[in-house]
Order: sequence, then C-alpha cells, then structure tokens
Amino acid sequence: MVTFFCAVILLLIGYFIYGKFVERIFGIDENRPTPAYSKEDGLIMFQ
Repeated sequence: MVTFFCAVILLLIGYFIYGKFVERIFGIDENRPTPAYSKEDGLIMFQ
C-alpha cells in the first residue's frame, strides 16, 4: 500500500512539473479555439 501511495504522489508531482514544462514550451493562447470547435463535424454526441 505504501508503494501505491508513493506511485500516486510521484505521478501527481510529474503531472504538475510536466504541465509547467509544456506550458512554457508551447505557450497558452486563450483566444485560440480548441479542435472541438475548429474542426466541428456537426454531430451531437449526447442528447
């Protein structure tokens, strides 16, 4: 159980460190539309 919690903590730390790295490399443009909007196919997934 200790190993499991250590792995979860390491994954969370890695998630935040990698997120900051990717943010610094690629940057964030709040005005840029996401692919969900820019490549919309007109299908409705949930009704």
